[in-house]
Order: sequence, then C-alpha cells, then structure tokens
Amino acid sequence: MEEKTFSIPALRSSMEEILNDHDLIASQKLFTEIFGSIAGISAVINSSRQIVYANETFLEFLGIKSLEPVLGKRTGEVISCINSEVGSLGCGTSAACNYCGAVNAIFQSQETNHKTVRETSISSVIDGEMKSWDLKITSTPIMLAGQEFYILSLQDIS
Repeated sequence: MEEKTFSIPALRSSMEEILNDHDLIASQKLFTEIFGSIAGISAVINSSRQIVYANETFLEFLGIKSLEPVLGKRTGEVISCINSEVGSLGCGTSAACNYCGAVNAIFQSQETNHKTVRETSISSVIDGEMKSWDLKITSTPIMLAGQEFYILSLQDIS
C-alpha cells in the first residue's frame, strides 16, 4: 500500500536522472561561472525538488566539502528538518509541510513559473540538538538546455 502525502507530490527522480541533471548543469559553463560567483546560499533543484547542483556557499552552510552527500535530497532533508522524517516520503509530504515557506515557495514557483519568495521557520535536530532556522526562501524557475530547473536561495533572517 502506497503511503499518502499530506502536502505536495512525493515523486522523486532516480539517481540516474539526478546525475544526468547535474552533468547537464555542469556542462553549462556560463551558468556555472555566474552561479559559482553568487555569494548567497544557493542550490539548483529539479522539478521533483531534489538538489542537483549547489554553490560553495551552500556547501559551507551545510558544513560539507562536496555535493555528493546531498545530491538528490530535498531542502528539509539536508538541514535535518524534523518534519522530513515523518513517514517515508521525505521533505514536503507531511501535514506540517502545508505550512512550510520553503515547500510553498518552490511549489508556487513551479505552478506560476515565476520567482517566489517566502519566509519560514524550520526546526532541525543536528547532532542530537534542536536548532531553529529562520529563513527567507527564494525559488526562481530557469531553463537550461531546454530543461526546467529552480534556483533555490536561502537567507538566514534570524
């Protein structure tokens, strides 16, 4: 029996699709140069809301050195949102996700094909300790090589 999602669709891309998306973005030299120069915390996500590319600031924000540990994960999963662990479908699918500014920013930008900005508070458990994030989330649709992606930018507003 398939588990029910309480928020937006749970469909995920396969790891092969994630790697293909990553390679496609990495091949866009002008884009990667500009994206790499962005000082803000930014990642590129696919239509399934999974991370396929990120800038150095995003990796530093997470305290990691490479993209591999977060490739294919969703935003709440990489920051250990307590609601991303509810059920087996992950970030964006629990009842609490209906009120999440990050999920709603992404979903609205997907629905309208326009840049969307939302604020959100996310509770995480990191190394056994509770952490609260107050973030401004911007989701901006872009087309690269005929494929739609979303630039996801996070700004700490605490």
